Amino acid sequence: MADQENSKAKYWLDLLKECDSEDEKKFSWNTCLFIKFQQIQSLFPSKSHEKVEAIKNEYLNRLSDRELRKKWENYPALPPLPQQTNRPIESYMKFGNVEFSKNISFAGMVLIGADFSNAVFKRKADFTGAVFLGLTHFEGARFEGQETMSPKPWGVTFRNSVFCNAAYFNGTEFPSCSTFENAEFLAAGFFQDSVFGKDREMGGVVLTNAKIGAESSFSNARFFCDVGFDNVEFNYGATFEQTEFLGNAYFNNSKFKGTTIFREATFSQPPEFFEANVPEDVNFNGIDWHKAELSYSISRNKDETDKIKAAENAVLAWERLALIMSRQEKPWERHEFFRLRMRAKRHADRRSISISSSANWLFDKMSDYGWGIGRSFTWWFGHIVLFGVILTVTADYQIHENGGQSDWRIPRNGFLVSLSNSLSFLRLQGGYLNSYFEDLKTNLDQVMWLFSTVGTIQAILGPILLFLVLLTLRNRFRIG
Repeated sequence: MADQENSKAKYWLDLLKECDSEDEKKFSWNTCLFIKFQQIQSLFPSKSHEKVEAIKNEYLNRLSDRELRKKWENYPALPPLPQQTNRPIESYMKFGNVEFSKNISFAGMVLIGADFSNAVFKRKADFTGAVFLGLTHFEGARFEGQETMSPKPWGVTFRNSVFCNAAYFNGTEFPSCSTFENAEFLAAGFFQDSVFGKDREMGGVVLTNAKIGAESSFSNARFFCDVGFDNVEFNYGATFEQTEFLGNAYFNNSKFKGTTIFREATFSQPPEFFEANVPEDVNFNGIDWHKAELSYSISRNKDETDKIKAAENAVLAWERLALIMSRQEKPWERHEFFRLRMRAKRHADRRSISISSSANWLFDKMSDYGWGIGRSFTWWFGHIVLFGVILTVTADYQIHENGGQSDWRIPRNGFLVSLSNSLSFLRLQGGYLNSYFEDLKTNLDQVMWLFSTVGTIQAILGPILLFLVLLTLRNRFRIG
């Protein structure tokens, strides 16, 4: 299979060898195409942008050169184009299963129906400024190489490239650095199951300023490195379902103009969405944010200063996401990012214990920041039971000390008095529960200080705990 694919690719690889310098190769390649294919202009989109127009004009204006025409008219005929149908041309320039053992450059070249499926790039691959006509396939390709002499060890660069029709990078592997900076996908871009930056020391992905004109999908992709989606335009939304971000994920200033899905994605760091334009139809369901919290938790084996700085950055990242959800009137999502922010704030303030940090901790433990109904109710009801037990045990002890016998009414009285203490603002002691209150008071006449102390503590603590119960109910069942 590999030999067959290499044979199909030989024509195009020989064409690359016609000239020495990169500029000459680019010019020779594109000129040959424009001379051999009189109908090549029809392959360009009807509404081409400036990059495509510049390439067309550069070569069309020079086709009148007699020597130039003579050279390429005598060149072996190009493989025939497939019959035009309603579907864009694909698999015309076939490089499937080809192994590129040396640096390869298609920078600035026009590629028609380029098919690099399962190709292996052992060294650097350069597609800077390339224009891809027809459908583009890189499924299963692997970019193993890297250019160590450059400031960035790019394994492959698609900087300023233009994909005029759908581009498929499903299952493609980018072990080292890769960049799609300023790339434009005039149609869809598919990156499902792709793997980025597995060589973590050299890994990195940049899609800064890229534009995707139609559907885009990174579902089940794995980013082992930092990935920059800064200032990217997703004109029809994006799908990141079950995507793994094992490094930092930056979406700053990006624009999502359609349905955006992060369902069941994995983040090992708090994602950044500063100044991002996120639509109402955004889905963060099923994400285990605890994994992102581990990046700045005490359990991490990092220097304390680094952990605190990471926590401070996390506070800002969660705060931004909470604000986005608040503007879109998504209370559940807003409160989720609020809770993450509050916990990150506690980590950021861990150098010193203050009233603020202590209150933060208590708010979390007692009610999960106003979200845990079960937790808050357990604290409220639990304190009633606890003080009821204290009153009951003390009263029973006093009765035995005075030679009396245990009475089943004592536990009842202890619980009801504890309940009335907790709801002191209802003044139940002087109303429905007055008789129980007086009976227990008589049993505790020798330790009235305890009776009074319990009543005072519960008069303060009870309303606070009840407020947390009501707060969690409001947050969970609020409308809008």
